[in-house]
Amino acid sequence: MVVLSSVIAGLAMQPAAPIELQRKFVKGENLSYSFASLVTTEVKQPGVNTFLPRDYGFEYDFTVKVTGVDENGYGVLRYDRPKTVFITGEYADQRESRVAEQGGNLKLELKVSPINELIEIKDLAAKPKTTKMLRAMAPQGYTDAIGGQFLADIFRMTLMVGSLDSSLDFAPKLPVLPVAVGKTWKKTVSFQPQTTGNSKQQTVQRLDYTFTYHGVKTRNNVPYRYVTAELKLETDLGAYINQQMGAKPEQTGIRGLKTKFDQKIDFYLDQKTLRTVYAEANSKGSTQLEVVGQTAPLEEQRFTGRSTLRLVKATP
Repeated sequence: MVVLSSVIAGLAMQPAAPIELQRKFVKGENLSYSFASLVTTEVKQPGVNTFLPRDYGFEYDFTVKVTGVDENGYGVLRYDRPKTVFITGEYADQRESRVAEQGGNLKLELKVSPINELIEIKDLAAKPKTTKMLRAMAPQGYTDAIGGQFLADIFRMTLMVGSLDSSLDFAPKLPVLPVAVGKTWKKTVSFQPQTTGNSKQQTVQRLDYTFTYHGVKTRNNVPYRYVTAELKLETDLGAYINQQMGAKPEQTGIRGLKTKFDQKIDFYLDQKTLRTVYAEANSKGSTQLEVVGQTAPLEEQRFTGRSTLRLVKATP
């Protein structure tokens, strides 16, 4: 009996075997989702001693219908998003506004792989145009021509909007090979100026999510496959701006544009189909514009963001 107990205990301590994390599409299924994101920015502008807060966000609902599944498990889907609402929070004497974004209605025919990669997209409506809105959220004093595009991309990631492939709608990106609990894989989400090794030179490099499979986790008394995604960025866009202009800080006046960004996303996946039931992204970051001849930052910004994706209804 003692020997049998030891064997059972030994088996219990062995790590679980790797499993395939692949989305299983079911012809005829209809999924209804709700997405919402909100970022709170706090900006301290030149000559002002306090941070002034303002909120921005996006909201939309969408449906996905599986119209077919091929022999390799790829799903043919109909994606419908009636509208996308852009939210601007109260600021000074301005009230909160909620505006339907031009081009924010989507009617798509998609082919999606079992690892949630978009293989084919047939666009039946105008694509959403968020770039102008995201740029408007960056502090006005920043050099838009060179650095603004990278700051806008950070806001895109904070709000989880932009191209359909980079949203929460078809996430997480699943691993190609089987994984055990604790194993990780990567997926590129952006490209940002970063230093390499001990070099002081800035080059535009990949910014990757690191996905981790954590096994089964319970939410609202229901067990799900639990996956997380994390990324961290700490860079100096000021050094990149000067480098691109071929000038020294004394010539441009820009001593630094220190930029930090951290994000973590939690995914709860249906154990049988691996469709996303709930996802939540939490982000935080900051920027500091430093100029020559001034010790304190000329302009500072802090921001925190939260985005959620909820499966509202699934049939059959």
